[in-house]
Amino acid sequence: MKFLTLVAALVLWAPLTHAQLVDNDEGLFELAARDTRGVQLPAIHADNLADLKKFIDFDVTTLNSDRGVDANKPKNLHTLDGADALKTVEANPVVSLYSYNKYDPRNEGIGFCFGRAMFVHLELVQRGIDRRSVQKAFVVGHMQTPDGGQWGWHVTTIAQSKNAQGKEIWLAIDPIVGRVIEVSAWYKLMRDSYSTDKKLKLYITHGTRFGPRGVYDEDQIRNSFYNNYFTDMMKWFDKESRAGRYNTPLRKI
Repeated sequence: MKFLTLVAALVLWAPLTHAQLVDNDEGLFELAARDTRGVQLPAIHADNLADLKKFIDFDVTTLNSDRGVDANKPKNLHTLDGADALKTVEANPVVSLYSYNKYDPRNEGIGFCFGRAMFVHLELVQRGIDRRSVQKAFVVGHMQTPDGGQWGWHVTTIAQSKNAQGKEIWLAIDPIVGRVIEVSAWYKLMRDSYSTDKKLKLYITHGTRFGPRGVYDEDQIRNSFYNNYFTDMMKWFDKESRAGRYNTPLRKI
């Protein structure tokens, strides 16, 4: 599969560790346990927002050399292109929420938020944005859906953009939310709508992170536990790429 080659290249190219991004080797559950131990709720919230500000304030183009690959690519995602990517997820035969039961037939609670985030990451890269402008945001903690389902983490792909005043912002493209919003608003929505104790920890990571631990790799993609979710995703990308889906340039800001 050609897209397995792209996935491998993304991991190989992944930027060197930076203080404002969680290293791919660090486990998020372990970090969250350390960062919340003995810390009061207001301080956890304040730390999350402070860490997010530090991330936004640093220049992602300094992560490492782009080796010329992304030199002339857009650094900022237009909100309309973010909305288009979200619509692509919603209509996709693999990662759409309507396709969930096909890939979790025994209702094991896989969730596949990490699959949808991976899809958005690959979609934006294929559309031509600078790869350093696409990362991920995780929230870790006790969470519960309105119907009683429980889980311990959630992830969305995020992309660099600008607001109407020309100020740098980062956008969360999360199908669960259903619209493109700033990362700060996404975090607050996760905390207020899903967290059972409001003690979620927010972490910004490299775009190539697969889940709370680890990065994209072929073993993950081919793991039978996922019932061909990722192999079907790769086949879809291959088909759409051959059909010329990614010949349209991104909008400029």
